[in-house]
Amino acid sequence: MSALAGIAVTAFLVAFSGAMVPGPLTLLTVERGARQGWAAGFWVTLGHALGEGALVGAILGGMGPLLMRPAVAAAASGLGAAVLVFMGAAMVRNPGPAPAVPVEGGVCRRQRSNAAATVAAGLAATVANPYWVVWWASVGLAYLVTARSLGAAGLAAFLGGHLGADLVVGVAVASLAAAGGGRVGEQWYPRAVRVLGVFLLLMGGYFVQVVVRMVQS
Repeated sequence: MSALAGIAVTAFLVAFSGAMVPGPLTLLTVERGARQGWAAGFWVTLGHALGEGALVGAILGGMGPLLMRPAVAAAASGLGAAVLVFMGAAMVRNPGPAPAVPVEGGVCRRQRSNAAATVAAGLAATVANPYWVVWWASVGLAYLVTARSLGAAGLAAFLGGHLGADLVVGVAVASLAAAGGGRVGEQWYPRAVRVLGVFLLLMGGYFVQVVVRMVQS
């Protein structure tokens, strides 16, 4: 596997793992999906992508040269490894219940989709989530360091894999919520979260190796 493909695939899987964990964005997607259908997943993800694009632009615009310094790159990779290990261990130990939204009389009433409002809600749920900032200050920054070393193609591979995972999860969760009356599969969900948690532990180990190589070089 080429370096670019490796970045794209692992970025997809890491983002997929994070998107599966219930949070403000997941719950918003379930709520809008139950009432608006699968398209709500696309609009919520678009709002999320707008927030992420602005943040990545700000990071690269002001920190580009700084990210290439060995000490900064090692610190970012080390922090990213720690967060991945913490997230993975938490997901394996306690995957939590499948996300759901309350319904009236057991039925989620379908409403006409308001794309602009759903995009705005996705953006608001993103920037208001403290975990989002922590993720980009650790795991996301570690990935940006690696991707930037491969130039524009590396950044495109990382962002394409990352946002692609967000879109897949968003549309899937909205579709399941629409079909299941506001609930996402209760039986398979915890198992899937545990499997993804193991993957995050492995990725944390990979970034530890990256730090070791940086320190030794």
